[in-house]
Amino acid sequence: MIILNNAFYDTGESVEEEHNAIADHYGVPHVSVRDTILPRIRAGEFTREDLSPDGLHPNDRGHALIAEEILKVIPDASEAAGISAPEGALPAPFVGDGYARLTRYDITNCTPVLSGFLTDGEKPQNAWDFFRHGWIGRRIGDRLSVRLSGRNLAVVYRKSIHRPTPVARLILDGDVSHAVMLDGNFDQDWGDCLFLQPVLHHGSPGDHTLEIEIVQATDGDRSPFYLLSFGADARTGDPSLSDGNL
Repeated sequence: MIILNNAFYDTGESVEEEHNAIADHYGVPHVSVRDTILPRIRAGEFTREDLSPDGLHPNDRGHALIAEEILKVIPDASEAAGISAPEGALPAPFVGDGYARLTRYDITNCTPVLSGFLTDGEKPQNAWDFFRHGWIGRRIGDRLSVRLSGRNLAVVYRKSIHRPTPVARLILDGDVSHAVMLDGNFDQDWGDCLFLQPVLHHGSPGDHTLEIEIVQATDGDRSPFYLLSFGADARTGDPSLSDGNL
C-alpha cells in the first residue's frame, strides 16, 4: 500500500498533512506531488499545461512523472509488505471506529413520512446513474421526516451544477436553533456532487428524528432537490430499523 498525495498544480494546495499523519501512524509509505513535481514546474522544467489539462488531474505525461515517484518508494513498500506482523500488532487506531457500522438507507429499506417529497423508484440506467432510489422535493414546504438510531448520523444529497436548485433545511430532534442548511446548488463545474452532510457526530445513542423541509425554491429551478440516502450506525438487529418502518 502506498498513499499518493496529489495537489493543485497552480497553488500547491493539498491535504497531504492529514493523509500523511494517518500513513505515518501505520507505517504506510507516501508520495507527494507537491514536493516532487511542483518544484520542477516552478523551476521551468515543465509548464502546468504540459502535465495537466485542468491544474489537478494529470495527463499522460503527468501520470508518467507520478509513476516515476511511486517507483522510488516501491522497494520500501515491498519490504514492509514482507514483514509478518503477529495478530494484534497494529498500533492503536488513529481515529475511532464510530462510522465502521454505518448503514445506508434509501427507498429500498427506509420509509420516511412524506409531505410533498416524492420517492424515486426509477432503476439506474448504468453504473454512473447513481442519483436513484432517493426522494425528490421541488416546492417550498415539501417535507419528510424519519427516525434513525445511532450516535452518528448523516445525509447524502445532490449538489447540482444545474442551478438554481432548491435549498432544504434539516432539523435534528426538533432543535431549530441548530438547523443545517442543505444547499442543492454546487459551486463547481465538473458535474453533480454526491455530498455527504454529517448530522450527528458521536452524539447520544438511541433514536433521533430528522426533519427535512424545502425552504427555498422558484419556478425557474433547473433541477429539483434530491435526497439520496441517510446514514446511521445502529447495529444490525435494532428493532427500530429492522423492518424499514422508520
